[in-house]
Amino acid sequence: MQDEERNLLSLPCDVLCQIVSRESREVCRELRYPSPAVSRAHHLASLLLRLHPPGEALLRACDAERGSASLAGEVLRLSGAVPTPGDLVLAARNGRDDVVRLLLGWPGRALRADCLHVLYAAAVNGRDDVVRTLLGWPDHPARADQDNSWTMIWAAREGHDAVVRTLLGWPVHAPHADHEDGRALLLAVRYGHEDVVRTLLAWPEHAPRADLGDGQMLAVAAINGHDAVVRTLLAWPVHAPRADCGDGLALRNAAWTGHEDVVRTLLAWPDHAPGAGPRARALAAAVDKGHEAVVRLLMACLGPPASPRARHT
Repeated sequence: MQDEERNLLSLPCDVLCQIVSRESREVCRELRYPSPAVSRAHHLASLLLRLHPPGEALLRACDAERGSASLAGEVLRLSGAVPTPGDLVLAARNGRDDVVRLLLGWPGRALRADCLHVLYAAAVNGRDDVVRTLLGWPDHPARADQDNSWTMIWAAREGHDAVVRTLLGWPVHAPHADHEDGRALLLAVRYGHEDVVRTLLAWPEHAPRADLGDGQMLAVAAINGHDAVVRTLLAWPVHAPRADCGDGLALRNAAWTGHEDVVRTLLAWPDHAPGAGPRARALAAAVDKGHEAVVRLLMACLGPPASPRARHT
């Protein structure tokens, strides 16, 4: 019977309530036809507590797919368990805003919205609604610049543009878009999150520069093959890097890693495209790494070698 119950609990609640099997008829009957005085969440919480210790039962009630505030509340009420910061972190990570609100407001043992790692768990998993709940909670709210603004930086790394906007735009304790010498921009560029790159560059206050680090951002985008980010940086209306900055480092990086599309973009850029010297060094890098398509492209740009007669005349 216990194995059957575990199998039942592995299913979404709506599916669970439609199943009637001979081995688990009693459980399913309770879930499908609960008595008027007892909720379905009560029956499911009772089942969880029959299978697991209270702490683990509460963790399962905070699950992203099967959890709910009503289920978590029933587990807490029936077991008398005390919610822990770990429960809040799990609910935040899973995007269960309803469970987060339940735990923050639980009578007698409410958790604090500024608990360690809770805002981070929501932000790096892109749970913008939970982030807003934690920042706007009336008692002990989380700070938008938590962990020296690294919550915002990690959200940028993971490409969660909505969360980045929420943190940067929060009315109090907002982080700066250029914090840590533009680390958020660097990570967004490295991982190819063009929307986050645009958000950071266009932020009205403390925006990082597109040519940050004398073209470092462009070189990082090129070596990772993010052509859309390369184009965004080159075309930015203010402080755009030059396509040949750093003596053609971006072109050499793209050639070395075999990103033909980025090589084409840099070679064809209308302003300050890399010249013969950077192209020759990029060709050597492509030859060294065996990127034939890039080699052909660069050789075509450099032109055919001069004939022996031409060299001696």
